[in-house]
Amino acid sequence: MSCRYAQSRRQLPPSQWTPLDRQPLTFVGDAYVTMVSWVSSLGVLLVFSVVSALLYLRATITSPQLIMLISLMFFIGVLFIIVIHLQAKQLQYAVFPYEFMIRKGLFWRSTIAMPYTRLQHVSLEQNPVERKFKLFTLKCFSAGSGSAEIELPGLSTQVAEQLRQHLLKQASGGHEPNE
Repeated sequence: MSCRYAQSRRQLPPSQWTPLDRQPLTFVGDAYVTMVSWVSSLGVLLVFSVVSALLYLRATITSPQLIMLISLMFFIGVLFIIVIHLQAKQLQYAVFPYEFMIRKGLFWRSTIAMPYTRLQHVSLEQNPVERKFKLFTLKCFSAGSGSAEIELPGLSTQVAEQLRQHLLKQASGGHEPNE
């Protein structure tokens, strides 16, 4: 172990800790928010259409009841789209000298940090919707884990590939972070 790394591994007193809410993070981007908003809107529209058609075809429901139910479904659908949109805007990530971190969530926030020493595999994936928006999902796997421990959707082609290469380089062990 190099002397510089050993010195950086000394324990810090709590007064020198960086508070979790003050970590410098990068938002994923507007293209991801747009994609998530479109997908959630189309999903709500599909459910709204099917349920409205079924309610209309049902003979036991009166017109005022039908209008009330459709209005309620519309309100819930719009609320769902707004929450999904706001949640997508909260997705953030950061690349630090010794770890990769993501933060996500609107009401229940979670922060996941993966030290490069545990990083075993990094992959880029693209579903058909992401392909249409030219976005990728970066997945990070650690040793002994069958599923991705970190999934970061909504990255542009350039950022996704640069981040994948950087993470693989850091995980290879032959690195010294710049200080």
